[in-house]
Amino acid sequence: MNNFSEPLMRHSVKPLYHQIYEQLRQEIETGKLKPGDQIPAEMDLMRDYKVARITVRRAISELVNEGVLERLAGKGTFVGKPKIDRELVNVTSFTSRMEAVGLHASSKMVSKEVIEAIANLADELKVKIGSPILFLTRLRFSDGDPLALERVYMSLDRFPGLDDLNLDNTSLYSLLSEKYNIKPIRSKKTLEMVIANPEESRLLKLVISRSPLFLLRTTVYGEHFPIECAKILMRGDRFRFQI
Repeated sequence: MNNFSEPLMRHSVKPLYHQIYEQLRQEIETGKLKPGDQIPAEMDLMRDYKVARITVRRAISELVNEGVLERLAGKGTFVGKPKIDRELVNVTSFTSRMEAVGLHASSKMVSKEVIEAIANLADELKVKIGSPILFLTRLRFSDGDPLALERVYMSLDRFPGLDDLNLDNTSLYSLLSEKYNIKPIRSKKTLEMVIANPEESRLLKLVISRSPLFLLRTTVYGEHFPIECAKILMRGDRFRFQI
C-alpha cells in the first residue's frame, strides 16, 4: 500500500481520524504525494490502519474540505493543486501575479458587449447615466486550468475604441498603459464567499456542484478617475488570501 503509513497511537487523546489526516497531509507537504497523485483507496487505508471506514472517510473529508484533496466521481481521490497566494490590496494584473509565482497566465473572452450605465454603475465609475460601458466577461487560466471568471465594466467615453480590440490573452492593464497612458494606482475591494451556479461551474470546470467561490468586488482607480469596476469569481480550492 501506502508504504508511508505509521502505526496509529490507539491510546492517544488525539482521535484516530486526525492521526490519519496528519500522516496524509505530511506526505503531501513533503512531496511524497504530488499534485495529481491518487491516494490509496478507502479499503486499503482501512486495512492498513486497521480502522473503520467512517474513520478513514472523516480524515479524507477534512483534507477535501481544505482543498488539499479532491474527489473525482468514479475515479478516486487525488492530491489537489496547490493554492495560489493573492494579496487582497494588490492592484497588479492577473498576468503579473501568475508570472510572479511561476505560472503561465492566459485568458479567453466569454462575451463582450456595450451597455448603458445604470445609476449604481454610473456612480461607481463616475460617469453619466446612460453613457456607453464596455461589459466584458473573461475566463482567466493558469497553466491551462480555469481559475477565475471576471465580469468587468469600463467607460468607453474614457477608453474609445477599446470595444474593437481583441482582448483574448491580453493583459488589460498593459493595454491601457500602452494605448491610453493609464495605470492603476489604488483600488477598493470587498471579499465574500458565494456558491457557484451551474453556468459558473461549467465555465470553471468545477467537479463538485455548488462549490465555494471567492467573490471579489473591486473598483480600480487611476490618477484622476476610476478605470474599471469588476466582479471576479475565484475558485475556492485554488486561492488563499494574504491580509
